[in-house]
Amino acid sequence: MSEHWAPVTTATPGREAHVEVDSPCAPARVRLHRDALARLVAGRPVPATLTEALHIRGLRRDDVGADSRDPVEAGDLAQWQDKGWGLSLSYYLWSRRTAFFDDGHDSEPKRAEALQRMLDRADVPTPDLPRRQPALSLSDAGPVGELDVGNALRKRKSVLKPRGEDLARSDLARLLRDGTRRFVGSRRLAENPTALTDLLVSYGSAIDIYVLVYRSPDLKSGVYVLDPQQRALTPMELGDVAEGGREALLAHPDPIDAAATIALVADFGRYQWRYRHERAMRNLWIEAGRILQELLISAASLGMQTGITPAVSDSAFLRLLALEATDSQVLHTMTISGRPAPGSIPDRPAQAQPERPAQG
Repeated sequence: MSEHWAPVTTATPGREAHVEVDSPCAPARVRLHRDALARLVAGRPVPATLTEALHIRGLRRDDVGADSRDPVEAGDLAQWQDKGWGLSLSYYLWSRRTAFFDDGHDSEPKRAEALQRMLDRADVPTPDLPRRQPALSLSDAGPVGELDVGNALRKRKSVLKPRGEDLARSDLARLLRDGTRRFVGSRRLAENPTALTDLLVSYGSAIDIYVLVYRSPDLKSGVYVLDPQQRALTPMELGDVAEGGREALLAHPDPIDAAATIALVADFGRYQWRYRHERAMRNLWIEAGRILQELLISAASLGMQTGITPAVSDSAFLRLLALEATDSQVLHTMTISGRPAPGSIPDRPAQAQPERPAQG
């Protein structure tokens, strides 16, 4: 466009013969009839109110020339190239100017209408969890307490070789109860909606939490999955899984000395039904990170050593969990030690301070 427009102004076809005009240097976008835009681009007369509106929104600069561009704006645009973001500029502009189906004040009825059409075509995919006797209820964790998040994060560090303590069932129950409060509540709402729009609950709706138990005095070794509806761990396959975990985790961190590994597994079908955008996979990874962060804080508050990594052998892990690669993927993992017995880890002794030379 001409020098009278803000830098990198773009126009994109909209609805009903209109276009969306936008610029990364303008605070707002504007919707114009395509005939009005054609007159502006051709330099033909337009109503003064239109020119004023474009000026207020920062899209028109009729009072400045090409060499008088605001240096702040020029610097902002240069950053896109200098930082290697140039290829993302068009996508950024698209995200600002694209109208979505549920735009406007009546978004709730629009969403309900769209969801009903989706349901008419196909039912909501549901988790295929085993209906077996739970091996561990989250209610076994005892009284609910407040997490000291700040202290947990201050003390927490990633460990490649855990200490080797066994994992008591009550400690695992507490870790999962405190670390999955939001996850469990969100999953239960998504699977038992009270309104159509509850089906749009995204957080955790397509992620299952698996636990590989390696060493515990009162819980059998094996593969378990968290059932949010029962708020319990259900056994999938019992038996020694340390070697399988070692292969799946690429020995990083080492399951041989660990007590358990928690794995977040995505079910693509459940997420794609809800989130029908090309950004779905990216958002799913972000969700997995947020869910694991809450589990990490819970484990750290219990004094457990933790090692986190999304880098796993996909084929080995899915084979261990008896899942298909076309449907699922392990997004993130956290390997933990058991909880140390009180007094078993001595406090670090204070380091002696060197004597200062006497001041003469």
